[in-house]
Amino acid sequence: MKHYVLDTFNIINKFKLSKSHKKDAQTAVSSLIELIKDYQCKYSSYQFTLVCDGRVQEPINLVGKIKLVNSGNESADTIIKQIIDKAAVRTNLVVVSSDLEVYSYAKANLCSVLTAENFLKLIEQAPQKNIKSRQHIKEKPYAPSKREIEEYKKLFGVEDE
Repeated sequence: MKHYVLDTFNIINKFKLSKSHKKDAQTAVSSLIELIKDYQCKYSSYQFTLVCDGRVQEPINLVGKIKLVNSGNESADTIIKQIIDKAAVRTNLVVVSSDLEVYSYAKANLCSVLTAENFLKLIEQAPQKNIKSRQHIKEKPYAPSKREIEEYKKLFGVEDE
């Protein structure tokens, strides 16, 4: 089971939001959570920990395996490093940050790493694939008609018993 640890504001700065939304931390975090929820529809076992610099009020759309961690007086980078240090199985962690120090620390500790840009590409593509797969599942499987079955029997030399 993958556990994504996100440098939240690092990702938000790369996220395509209007300047007014980026300035409002609450709205920006909520928008990111909505994207993550769409991605989580496809990968329901994945966990997400959003680490925010300072204090951000917990959004109401925070559900399931998505957790918000405020760094308080420490930096988000420090909290992410602490999460890495405390992890029992570091190979399950996917650290998302474009901060070179955090990225290098995670990689040195055997975590998977993604830049903020690559993470956004990953989660923005997921809902489209998910919708296609849902449509495919809803379709009834093709069943041949009696006439087609008879033709196949003739072609392959199968006789009724």
